[in-house]
Amino acid sequence: MRALTKPLFYILVSFLSLTTACQDQPADAVTNLDQIRPRSSQKETKLKTEIESDTLVSFLKSYANDSCQLQMASVSIDSSQQKHFLNRFLSKHFHVICTDSLGQTFGHQEWAFKDSNQANEAFFNWLDQFKSKQPFKIGSNEKIFDQYTLLVLADQHIFALQSTKKIKYQVWLKYLSGRYQQNSFKYIIWGQARKNTKWYTYKNAQIVNL
Repeated sequence: MRALTKPLFYILVSFLSLTTACQDQPADAVTNLDQIRPRSSQKETKLKTEIESDTLVSFLKSYANDSCQLQMASVSIDSSQQKHFLNRFLSKHFHVICTDSLGQTFGHQEWAFKDSNQANEAFFNWLDQFKSKQPFKIGSNEKIFDQYTLLVLADQHIFALQSTKKIKYQVWLKYLSGRYQQNSFKYIIWGQARKNTKWYTYKNAQIVNL
């Protein structure tokens, strides 16, 4: 029996030491995983929200201060466009919904590319996705839009505007030319519901038939 005394004693001492250590644990010690989990996602969400708010304020000011009298009353992020075809290209883009003082709502999207070649490629790849009876060609006048639509290919930018009501596209082109004074508008596509599309260019603030 004495042979078992020392091992049992050491086991007992070890157990008591461990118990004492647990009881002496500091009050501010970690008691659950939430205390050690990173909180970066919360900070990123807050930062993203702040950036979006700043962007919206900036756009609303640009709408309100332009000489074209767009008379925009509100603007919000259009989250439904995050999977837009053009977003897959390496571009900077934004999608907003804006409403003017008369209550007309517009979908406004823009994409910025690294150079004109990338913008051209993206633009015509996008047109190929439209419901066309034949390969989409420059100057094509097919009926492919379900609502009023304005598309513009600038030097390194693509612009799109849609609305269920008629768009004063000449006014919007003036607004865009003021924003992108260094860019030329290579192609302008104007579409209306169940009507043939029309193609234009824009030179010296004048709309020219293609």
